[in-house]
Amino acid sequence: MIENRNKLVKQIKNNANGYTNWKRFRNRVLYVLNRPAFRLEPFEKEDKGK
Repeated sequence: MIENRNKLVKQIKNNANGYTNWKRFRNRVLYVLNRPAFRLEPFEKEDKGK
């Protein structure tokens, strides 16, 4: 799992051809590693009692 995260960071650096702004690079890495799970349709709640 850790090796996968290191690989993602290296891929971001290679794709960007070098970041000059550290805050942007850090934010991009955090976004990629902690991608929010979202759906276009809302989750349907199950009726447990009925």
